[in-house]
Amino acid sequence: MIARLFFIFAMVFSLTEVIVLLSHQNHQRFSALKSLGTWISKNYHNPFEGFEFGFGRIRSNDKEIKQKVLKISEQINLFDIEKEYNLPKGLLHAVMHQESAGNLNAVSKAGAVGPFQFMSYTAKDYGLITSTGKDNRRNPYKSAVAAARYYRKLITYFGGNLSYAIAAYNAGEGRVTQNISSMEQLPEETKNYVKRVNTIIKLYQIVDTDQEDNG
Repeated sequence: MIARLFFIFAMVFSLTEVIVLLSHQNHQRFSALKSLGTWISKNYHNPFEGFEFGFGRIRSNDKEIKQKVLKISEQINLFDIEKEYNLPKGLLHAVMHQESAGNLNAVSKAGAVGPFQFMSYTAKDYGLITSTGKDNRRNPYKSAVAAARYYRKLITYFGGNLSYAIAAYNAGEGRVTQNISSMEQLPEETKNYVKRVNTIIKLYQIVDTDQEDNG
């Protein structure tokens, strides 16, 4: 009987030692992973970090608009432009989709023109309106390249945060910068715009994958 109790005590003691050892090892592993996570967060940026804008819904006319945008895309090799400027697949497609529904002659009430809806001052900055006054905002290729350059600047400026870049394209980088600590203060129009673009991108990422598979 005593021998049996001693055996049980020895087993419990050994098991306790094992648990303590594993706990110590797990603590070391956790500390290592925590350090790695801290390093990654300092050196890399999640495109959707910060304020969570979320996603919108696909609308009944999105399929029709998508076909119009893809027709223009094929003519100007829009997927190649996205790759050249290291932009997420489908981003420029989604922006054209949301901004103008693929209408090259679109003009907003505020005066934005073309498939990517450039205002005159931004168009001048990116060479769409020349020094002689020629306006190329309706030119699908030139406006797409200008939009790509602008988005590359915005994404870099906001540390790789794609949602902030999309918000800045809609509301202006100054306004987004001012509200960087509280994105809830941005206009509802801008927050809904980001949701829509984040949603529409997915439609064109699928198309791009299909094209690569068939290529």
